[in-house]
Amino acid sequence: MKRFYGLCLFGLFIWLFSSCEMENDNIYDNPNFNEVQVNVEETEAPSTILQFETLEITPSISQSQQSGESNLSYEWTLRTDEQYLNAPIDSVVATISKERDLQYDINLITGDWKFVLRVTDENTGVTATGQFFITVQNQFSEGWLLLEEKNEMGDLSIILPNGNIFRDIYSSINPDAPLDTPLRQLVVTNFSYGVDEIVILSESGGVRLDYNELLKIFDLQDLFWEAPVPFNPEYHVWHDAINGWIINNGKVHLQVRGGFPGDKKYGAAMAFPTVGDAYHAAPFVAQGSDPYSGPYPAIIYDEQGQYFVYLSTALSPTLKNFPPAPDGAAFDMNNVGLDMVYMETGNTDYLINAIMKDDSDEYFMLQIQGDQAEPARSYRVMNEAPEIANHNAFETSKTLDRFYYSAGNTIYLYDIPSGLIIGNPFLLPEGESITAMEISYLDPTVMVVTTWDNSEGRVYKLALSGTGEMSLSSEYEGFGRIIDLAFKD
Repeated sequence: MKRFYGLCLFGLFIWLFSSCEMENDNIYDNPNFNEVQVNVEETEAPSTILQFETLEITPSISQSQQSGESNLSYEWTLRTDEQYLNAPIDSVVATISKERDLQYDINLITGDWKFVLRVTDENTGVTATGQFFITVQNQFSEGWLLLEEKNEMGDLSIILPNGNIFRDIYSSINPDAPLDTPLRQLVVTNFSYGVDEIVILSESGGVRLDYNELLKIFDLQDLFWEAPVPFNPEYHVWHDAINGWIINNGKVHLQVRGGFPGDKKYGAAMAFPTVGDAYHAAPFVAQGSDPYSGPYPAIIYDEQGQYFVYLSTALSPTLKNFPPAPDGAAFDMNNVGLDMVYMETGNTDYLINAIMKDDSDEYFMLQIQGDQAEPARSYRVMNEAPEIANHNAFETSKTLDRFYYSAGNTIYLYDIPSGLIIGNPFLLPEGESITAMEISYLDPTVMVVTTWDNSEGRVYKLALSGTGEMSLSSEYEGFGRIIDLAFKD
């Protein structure tokens, strides 16, 4: 009996299968059958495209029995090679359009992608497909990155070398990882070996981005063995590819990289000599000398005790007091007695410019030569520096012993050896206030300046003469409030 039922079921299956085959054969053999063909290769789809460009495709579609296309529906899907090869043709990875012609903004990470058009004859349910491959390439390999706040959100824009602007690129690439605001610092690091990263700091957090993709890969807290509490990152910098620094809530954290295996992260707060953790570091770490040979690989200022300390060696990190100041020293590194305003590397190796002030708002320029046994190089009262008490940005020349400072919409060029202003101040439009200034080591003849007028941010490129004087080269508008900027190459 079981055998009889089995034979019956088998016979029924064969009959159903043959009926379906005959029906399909009848459909395709029918001279009135409408055959649809799709060809996207004839549209000359590009083999490569840049991120954030728009892909426009008008496919070639033909029908054997229909002159119009009112009977057709369209579905464009996006797939990766791996997903496509391991899935059937109608397994949708991402549907990007239901229109006949494709217009698609390439908000994709770099790599190879497959685009598939599926056309369905709604009268018969029969489908036809066309497909092509595109390699998405990095749009943002080089240009000025701008960290901005707008509509209470943080974002990145970029100005490419040809002047093209791409806006809102962070939020486009990372829609599910909004930046915390207020924003604080943008750090672009690209050494030929060891470190290439982009870090964004906010007042209570931060993120690290993939250098090429601008894709968020870590929260800043993840870069510590144990994230400090409270988490208030104020400053970040790398010295060569060996020492990474983060100042968090006035405490110094160091990451050491070298030729040893294992993960590298930021450690606990470093102790200052004598006082332990009873210090509050200014938000600057200057490279004083070669990290291996010394004598002062990194220099840090304690705002609480008003003195400098230095890193002993790059691979055996301990903070130390400087040797006692000799007779005739320009100043005492262990007893400065001033408030730190700004500190940055100067125009020559291991020269550090520190702008400081006293309780009466008198300003001073201190220069430190970090590769000398006695590092205190010069000390000058800045008597001839108009409006410096109203400063809003500083930037050191990369070729001259001079620096720029701004007040309101005005930029001054200060000559450090003479203590005088050089040339005429450079004025930007009334109503705008300068928010940041930056000169790239890759092109020290250009300074990029950003402004804010309480409703719109603007960017100005200033050409710098051989003596450092400024002239307007180009300008861009339509930004939010720009907090920081850096050149990416």
